[in-house]
Amino acid sequence: MSSDSGMSPEVDPPEVNGRTDSMHRGCSVPAVVTGKPVAISGSQGRSNATSAGLVHAIDLAAARTGMKLDGCRVAVQGVGSVGIGAVDLLPQRGARIVAASNSRGGAYNSGGLDVANLRRFAEEGVPLADLPDSEPISNAELLEADVDLLVPSAVEGQITSANAGRVRAHDRLRAPTAR
Repeated sequence: MSSDSGMSPEVDPPEVNGRTDSMHRGCSVPAVVTGKPVAISGSQGRSNATSAGLVHAIDLAAARTGMKLDGCRVAVQGVGSVGIGAVDLLPQRGARIVAASNSRGGAYNSGGLDVANLRRFAEEGVPLADLPDSEPISNAELLEADVDLLVPSAVEGQITSANAGRVRAHDRLRAPTAR
């Protein structure tokens, strides 16, 4: 039976157990809201929503600290479902993607990577280390790259107590201290 909001447990609860949602089955599944293709009442923009939220948080932090994203050098670890959106959205704010990696390695170019090629390589499963006009870089090396902003969008556990001290991303997003 529907609640006053029009939602019911049989029809509308959010998906909570990954890999059983409508996106993976390709059809409408009772009691699942998330992951449905747009053709069967899925949400437009869902595929990029997490990336957009991530970049919005970066925008807010930059505004709070006075950091300018224009010209900012960015490393994106994890050019997958979240990282690829950051690769697309951050250059729209003037940032330069200088390093990017995924589970198959990565690429670095201090002048900036070709974002269109980076996207194509990631989508086609081509190793990012093969990206033209770049140097191969490992995920560990990417974390230690000299950049202004690090976007850790890979699987959890990449930044640990063992390597956190070597993360070189400038702490320009740190909130100013009160005086």
